[in-house]
Amino acid sequence: MTSFQFPTEGITYTKAEKKIINYIYQNPSAVIFMSIQQLSAALGISESTISRFSRHAGYEDFKALKHHLQKSLEPNILSPADKISRTLHTDEASSFKKLLQRQIEFMEDTIRQLDFSAASEAAGLLASAPQIHIFGKGASRSLAQLLHFRLGRFGKSVHMIRSAGSEIFEDLIHIQSGDCVLLFGFQKVPLEVRVILDYAKKQEASTILFTSQIYDSPENRADINLYAYRGQPDEYHSMTVPTALADALVVLTADAMDMPVDTLNQLHQLKESYSKEIPR
Repeated sequence: MTSFQFPTEGITYTKAEKKIINYIYQNPSAVIFMSIQQLSAALGISESTISRFSRHAGYEDFKALKHHLQKSLEPNILSPADKISRTLHTDEASSFKKLLQRQIEFMEDTIRQLDFSAASEAAGLLASAPQIHIFGKGASRSLAQLLHFRLGRFGKSVHMIRSAGSEIFEDLIHIQSGDCVLLFGFQKVPLEVRVILDYAKKQEASTILFTSQIYDSPENRADINLYAYRGQPDEYHSMTVPTALADALVVLTADAMDMPVDTLNQLHQLKESYSKEIPR
């Protein structure tokens, strides 16, 4: 949770202003990346009302408000050990069953926020792309490898982009017009993802980004952003929902390809022909 607080002494907020305050308290990490236009659209409140609220709360403008909000979030950046500790010591996580129930809650939140038409569009891009390039860093690397394995089974030309700094450029040069680039960048989008998004756009390749941000700055947005809720910023970040989304995307892609059974049958026959040498 953020320590950021709006002043209350001697100030009376309007109904619209209270709505703004509640939204900022509930979504501090998202708000720092939002423009005043995006916040206006999210709340259904005019930009002028948000500007007046910023001044009413003691800030020069909305940009200054966001600056102070971001500063209040920085001291709350926790190590992975801190996040696990906080997760384990909440009332909701007192048993294995409750930990699993939390995953269901994460899934339900994602279902409420996810743009399902965008997910179908993403599957269409993957199905039609001559080449697919996938990038994941840290824990997301496992999801990148999962999609590399699954999509490759359909006969797709799938390439993993290396995740070690400048080595990514060795793989970026192979991105061509019409290709699809699939990336993972959740709470904090890696610099490599920003570079890949920029280069892919220049090459006229389509982009798909798995993210835990509903709203984000333009440089962090792909052609299609797929939202996955992973928990609060100060708790252990679950990979349950992103994994489920990846699996669903594989099935949707197979459907968009009109079920690539020929390739799967060929794979099965190949395994059978060498079953004595390499038992299944």
